[in-house]
Amino acid sequence: MIPGKGWCAQAELKRFTQTANSPEAIGVGARHGKKIPAPPDPMSLSSAKAFIKNLIYEWFKEKQIQYNL
Repeated sequence: MIPGKGWCAQAELKRFTQTANSPEAIGVGARHGKKIPAPPDPMSLSSAKAFIKNLIYEWFKEKQIQYNL
């Protein structure tokens, strides 16, 4: 859904979610404790913050258009 709106690439979203879910990638701060392999190029925390910030920005833009604000 998010890539379909043009807010990010499918590969970027997968890299974000796989990094966030992988204890191998980020340690005990991972969302899941089960063995989820780290992506080949795990997303850094600063990149993840920028990624989320952009998604929020795009969501606000959509709402602004939707409600003619």
